[in-house]
Amino acid sequence: MIKVKMILLGLLVTQFSFAQNSTNELKEDLSVSSNLPVVSGFYNRINVGVLGGSNVSPSFNIINGYRFDERWSAGFGLGTEAFFGRTYIPTFLEGNYNLLKKSTTPWLSLMAGYEMPIESWGDVKGGFTCGGKVGFSYFIRKAIKFII
Repeated sequence: MIKVKMILLGLLVTQFSFAQNSTNELKEDLSVSSNLPVVSGFYNRINVGVLGGSNVSPSFNIINGYRFDERWSAGFGLGTEAFFGRTYIPTFLEGNYNLLKKSTTPWLSLMAGYEMPIESWGDVKGGFTCGGKVGFSYFIRKAIKFII
């Protein structure tokens, strides 16, 4: 039971993000290390995590977007989340800002969209969703990063 609690706690505070970029436009000073992210281009990111609160539940999102430079990126996301035994499909726009121009950086993120239930339950019809995140990321490789 303690192992399960430790795993859930670890998933609660972390998520893995896998990114694939369509361009390879690195500046000369960034190209020397294989773990530095691609500076700009299209990306596909998969987030797997656990939502906290009074009912711990799984979260899965796929985000397609564009990274404008070392700091700014924006994308469109689609996923699945569960709350109190009910499954929802979030569709959202997300904007991200890296505080540093490095592969290891704190970041800020804002998202807004619509959360649609898979089934209708009485008066539950879905609705507006929004959120903000503050975190820290480290690129393990050019296309894989660890996020807290």
